[in-house]
Amino acid sequence: MSQIDILSKPLETGFPDEWYGLGLETHFWFLWRLHAFLKLLSENAIPADADLKVLEIGCGAGALRTQIESVTRWTVDGADINEPALQTCPAGRGRTLLYNIQDEHEKMVRVYDGVLLFDVLEHIHDPQPFLRSAVRHVKPGGWLALNVPASETLRSRYDDVVGHHRRYSTRTLAAALSDVGDGVRCVDLRYWGMCLVPLGLARKLLLQWITDKTEVVRVGFKPPGNLINAALTILMRAETSLLSRPPVGTSLLALVRVPH
Repeated sequence: MSQIDILSKPLETGFPDEWYGLGLETHFWFLWRLHAFLKLLSENAIPADADLKVLEIGCGAGALRTQIESVTRWTVDGADINEPALQTCPAGRGRTLLYNIQDEHEKMVRVYDGVLLFDVLEHIHDPQPFLRSAVRHVKPGGWLALNVPASETLRSRYDDVVGHHRRYSTRTLAAALSDVGDGVRCVDLRYWGMCLVPLGLARKLLLQWITDKTEVVRVGFKPPGNLINAALTILMRAETSLLSRPPVGTSLLALVRVPH
């Protein structure tokens, strides 16, 4: 496990700890998100083979950092306010930080080539002040990439239990990103997971009959077996190879540029 550098006080997030045990790098959804993100990078000329310094906000138990550092040359610092989750983070090239980005520590501001904000914004009641703080950690000329769950039509008990204030559309995410810093602009906004939409609707129906919160998290996120996980991984490879910009999806990726 990695050493934790403490820059802020830990905070109670209300996020279910059992999720971290399900969120493994081999989970089809994590792989799907990674492939969609790598396409976003490639199509926006952000080099995976450069020695970039990147901050991941809301890193949790470190699954995304492990994935990113395995397929890029980036050094990723992982930050979170959930100390128990950070205690399970595997060591990476970057630091592991107990850090609230809204503290805007002087040694952290404007030092990163890029910032990752993956599946965090939906947990924030008032997103724009949070986004402004995130952007302040980016060097001039750098970028912010974020991922959020899409479509309120897909909202289920799972969203309620894990603390999602909203699921986004292209319109509402663009609005949230519209005033987060001088000259900061969203340059790419795309859905991914089109083939998962029917599964999202099925999950919505299934979970309305489950009352135990732990069971809602397990059923709502864990594939029912290794064969299903493998089949969905194959489906992921087919969709991401054929469609960079599906017309709908269960998630939204965005890329924001910070001016020089």
